[in-house]
Amino acid sequence: MPFIGKSPTAGFATIVKDTLTANGSTTQFTLSKQVASATDIAVFVGNVRQEPTTAYTVSGTTLDFGSGNAPAAGLDMYVLHIGGTQESSIIPADNTISTAKLQSGAVTDAKIAAMAASKLTGALPAIDGSALTNVVPAPSANSIVQSIYSPFNAVRKSFSNSSTYVSSGHSVSITPQYSNSMIELELHVVTNTGSNNVQIAFHETTSSATDLGSKTYTGDHAGWRTVSQMLQVASTGTTARTFEPYVKSASAIYGIQTTTTTAPGHSGAVLIAREISQ
Repeated sequence: MPFIGKSPTAGFATIVKDTLTANGSTTQFTLSKQVASATDIAVFVGNVRQEPTTAYTVSGTTLDFGSGNAPAAGLDMYVLHIGGTQESSIIPADNTISTAKLQSGAVTDAKIAAMAASKLTGALPAIDGSALTNVVPAPSANSIVQSIYSPFNAVRKSFSNSSTYVSSGHSVSITPQYSNSMIELELHVVTNTGSNNVQIAFHETTSSATDLGSKTYTGDHAGWRTVSQMLQVASTGTTARTFEPYVKSASAIYGIQTTTTTAPGHSGAVLIAREISQ
């Protein structure tokens, strides 16, 4: 019917009726709805309302009259579900729904699929490592994380520059996996300097050809020989870095013992960059 003023926030639902059959021996009956309390239903036997908790009890959908109290056969028996028949459309206020009011498992993945990462706060629980897969453990200190091998099989290169360093054209690039690693450079090269000295310096070409350190080899004979050189530099991040030997000598040859592009049995030079964990 019409009313004056603000619309009410509550309505009413239809009362559910369960019609049961008494046979004089059955004391437990199944209801059509879950019942929280004996006072949520009105039980009638022979059209006489029964007293809740005294004449009967309920548990879920089971109506129980108790041992020896079976309703007599032929009596009309029915149950009216009167609890919760007033339905409220009031929207709960913010921060009023507790965890206890939510069913376990009621919040599905579909409800949290679009959750912003900023809402995920707090410390993560401890995780049993045995349950993790495809996880690479952190390397132990002073172990090799990766090693990049760069051979030099080009035509040998001659130098006649006693005052400045010249690029050897031989380089190696490495991208550190850890920002605090050390990078170890190792060079083995076939060279011929005659009686002249030769100086080999590692340069980092990604930093305007920065000189990272040099070593002088004395020209003590006029034959071919292999010289070796090593150097360690600190990693400054996880971006790619390129290193190259530079050569300074009045007369020197860097690389294989031939003027052709290949020489069986002679690799010319090998440059290796290793990432060493700290």
